[in-house]
Amino acid sequence: MLTMKDIAAKTGLARTTVSYVLNGRTDGVRIPEQTRQRILDVASEMGYRRNELARAMVTGKHRLLGFLTTQPTQEAEFKSRILSGAVEEATEQGYGIKVIYLPTEMMSPDALEQCIEWRLAGLLALVPHPSVLSALHSDLVEGGDMKVAVVEGADPHPGALNVCSDDAYGIGLALDHLIDLGHRHIGFLSSREGDDVGTVRETHFRDLCRQKGLPLPPAFIDYGDWQDLEANRSATLRLLGLSPRPTALICSGDPAAMVAISTARSMGLKTPQDVSVIGFGDYSLSPFSDPPLTTIAQPFREVGRAAVRSLLERIEDPSREYGGQPCSILLPPTLVVRDSTSPPR
Repeated sequence: MLTMKDIAAKTGLARTTVSYVLNGRTDGVRIPEQTRQRILDVASEMGYRRNELARAMVTGKHRLLGFLTTQPTQEAEFKSRILSGAVEEATEQGYGIKVIYLPTEMMSPDALEQCIEWRLAGLLALVPHPSVLSALHSDLVEGGDMKVAVVEGADPHPGALNVCSDDAYGIGLALDHLIDLGHRHIGFLSSREGDDVGTVRETHFRDLCRQKGLPLPPAFIDYGDWQDLEANRSATLRLLGLSPRPTALICSGDPAAMVAISTARSMGLKTPQDVSVIGFGDYSLSPFSDPPLTTIAQPFREVGRAAVRSLLERIEDPSREYGGQPCSILLPPTLVVRDSTSPPR
């Protein structure tokens, strides 16, 4: 196997000099650019590949990031888009990504052991339950000095990077669009009560309705479920069965919005003539709903890239700490207008 000793012999340079160059180290040693380039050229010609396993044995860390999430479900699309962005950014910066699955929404001892045993340089956590974040912080951040970035988390977690799309801005875009169309009676189809993401979006909806002077009867907010489409149908039946009923619905996710459109049709109501509907996410099927869905497009791929980029900045420069305070990076979503919204009758 080709080693640095072979390259040193070929170039006639000291092995330590070759090691400094190929490992990207400076340590205060000044190596002329001509010498550095000569070493790199010879290494390339000879087919040298750095032994990352040996390097990890010395440094205690692989050039490997973890991506911790729950098993794929109906939400698999947004997870895959975030992961795609993360892999793109990691690859460009010379890192790999190891996906670690949680069997449920709760922390698994086996998953925690994998994070430790793989000697990960850092961890991206796309997890739904606050108890998981607490376990990661206790066992990996405080106990093992591992850097963690929480991706699309509902609440900022102390000591961790929190990278997500800006839900408050997204709800504001949806409301402003409906208000510009002339709607004043706007309902909200949330996820199940107690769900972190749905609760955050619902809170922003309530706050922004108050700020914009919109009437908001308690019954104008109802609860479906990310995983239970029948629960979304039941919630839509209740919302559209009100008198007076909302002339528009903002839904906490695109799947719920598509169920709302179908449910309205079953009640003899047309979208958007009788009720406008806006989703959240901009999933791949959203343009093909009937009618095509107006929605808030979340920058999933960009969130993945930003999470990796910010995590590596902290890994490679430990001075980038935040004193135990949460550091949130919010990426703005965009409004995608299709055919499911129009002025009220």
